[in-house]
Amino acid sequence: MSDLPDSGAARPAPVHSLDTVCPTCQGNHEITVSKLSVTDDVGMSLSGSLECPQCGGEGRLTGFVPPV
Repeated sequence: MSDLPDSGAARPAPVHSLDTVCPTCQGNHEITVSKLSVTDDVGMSLSGSLECPQCGGEGRLTGFVPPV
């Protein structure tokens, strides 16, 4: 049984962080942006996506951040 770890050995402290899902992108890392496009005198809307400005594309915010 020498392959078992020593119970008296120092263990590293567990790393826990409280993260909040980003309320702007709902954790999707990006937001949808609609734009107006005109082609041959016909208007239509186009949708694209941008990196979320609040979380920087992470999808989460470090710590407890209530949506305000």
